[in-house]
Amino acid sequence: MPYTHFGEIGDLWKHLPLCEILNEIKPSAYIDTNAAGIWHKLTHSANQQYGIEYFYNNIECSDILQDSVFYTTIESVNPKNELRYYFGSPGLALLTLRFSSNTFLFFDIESAPLQQINEYAEQLQISKKIATVQTDATAKLLELLPQYDKDTFVFIDPYNAFETTASGKTFFELFLEVISKGNPSMLWYGFNTLHQRDAIFKVINNSNIMQECNSKTCCCIEIHLHEIQKEIIPFNPGILGCGIIAAHIPHETITSINSLADELVTVYANATYNNIHNGSIKKLRVF
Repeated sequence: MPYTHFGEIGDLWKHLPLCEILNEIKPSAYIDTNAAGIWHKLTHSANQQYGIEYFYNNIECSDILQDSVFYTTIESVNPKNELRYYFGSPGLALLTLRFSSNTFLFFDIESAPLQQINEYAEQLQISKKIATVQTDATAKLLELLPQYDKDTFVFIDPYNAFETTASGKTFFELFLEVISKGNPSMLWYGFNTLHQRDAIFKVINNSNIMQECNSKTCCCIEIHLHEIQKEIIPFNPGILGCGIIAAHIPHETITSINSLADELVTVYANATYNNIHNGSIKKLRVF
């Protein structure tokens, strides 16, 4: 399925922390379970206007966000003072780690994103560092992971982290297996109602591995719109809430991404969606 959610609010609270983590820990290898391509041309949809375009046009409110790895990278791949392209996680990771990491492994169930990744790696002259696998990562990743060093970072970014895949496993379960082996990792999850969020929290809280996570090296930070409701979806900005769980990350890095979330809330304090709905957001530090 082609990735159509690029540049939306959910991508902001995915790629802001991802880029910061990668830049600070500089892993020897990077693995992406749901690649979805290097870059996307913005269409200026209502969701993109509320997402990356609002962020880009109001970033002067925050020195911290202006200095973020995500923003400086997005700025570097666009014409001066103009926003045309949005880079997905593969592009952001390659640009952040191309000089420091030795290996990149990208999974996707479709061939087109993987072809784009290989072409871009050739442009960057790092083709020898790239491996791509066209399959469901829940079925293959754990088989390949022992080939990589323990500092290999695994980014897990499915559309639905808690839905069972064809392999019989959820991406959340994959995340738990990865961090149980000691690898640094980040999982992104989304939800559109508070009922969905409560169901996610129940799964997370029932996990022994999550309960044993050291709060100094593990965090779960979420943002959601103030307008989110228990059962009803009042409007659709792409996603009404999302969170990240990061594990085996330095405490200083967790402090940095926590600050990014606070700053994002500040920037969106007066935001609207489609010039109608309240677009302000709130942050929750789950742990």
